[in-house]
Amino acid sequence: YSNTDGITKTKKPYFKWNQPSDPSGIDEYHWQIYTSSSSFVREEYPTSTSDRPDIDLADGSYKIRVQAKDGSNNWGTWSSYYNFTIDNSSPGTPSLDLSSSSDSGYSSTDNITNDKTPYITWSSVSGAYRYWCDYDDSSPDRESTTNTNWTSPSLSDGDRWIYVQAEDAAGNTGSAEA
Repeated sequence: YSNTDGITKTKKPYFKWNQPSDPSGIDEYHWQIYTSSSSFVREEYPTSTSDRPDIDLADGSYKIRVQAKDGSNNWGTWSSYYNFTIDNSSPGTPSLDLSSSSDSGYSSTDNITNDKTPYITWSSVSGAYRYWCDYDDSSPDRESTTNTNWTSPSLSDGDRWIYVQAEDAAGNTGSAEA
């Protein structure tokens, strides 16, 4: 989950490259996008060191390469490929449980507790980068964790709901489970 991991949910990602040095100057660039299996997708000829496709790219893995044309009309060599992924799919929903160590009700599975800082566990969600945890107290705070467990802040007495939502590396979030 970073600006350099090559994962985005932007269907028209913005690409930047460095201008090569040439005594006659650089007049134009040529970039090509392929799928990860090398099927041609798109090419364009911008005059600046940044550009984006003029079409939406579908979810999937891609690679892009760039070459420059100098002021004498000579095309340079291609850059190495830069791999990237378009991801707009939401991750799944975790299944929550009040840990038996915090469950003080009639049974260890009735989700009743007198613990003011209950310990919550949930199932791992495939593709989740992190989880967002929230509760319905009078001043709810949203916290993130990469673990599949969380100890809530101190809660007041009464019925309380704790929510967990998975987020993937592209920033897509799944449904919250309470």
